[in-house]
Amino acid sequence: MVVAMVPEYWIVNLRTGGVEVHRQPDRDALVYRQRLTARSGDVLELVALPAVRVSVVDLVLPDCSPARRVANGPMAR
Repeated sequence: MVVAMVPEYWIVNLRTGGVEVHRQPDRDALVYRQRLTARSGDVLELVALPAVRVSVVDLVLPDCSPARRVANGPMAR
């Protein structure tokens, strides 16, 4: 429901390896006008932070836990 006017929300589906993205809230209709499904290989940009890009693979791969990504990421060097 769009009551809080959250500009965007994502549903990460670990079974399908996809991310369902909901954007453009419509307060009157209480729906999100834009809905897309991102798959492995896609990169998503956050509406609130356009400079932030997130790879779908980083969200759905079971062997890429946040702790492991931080330990092996560019900031670990």
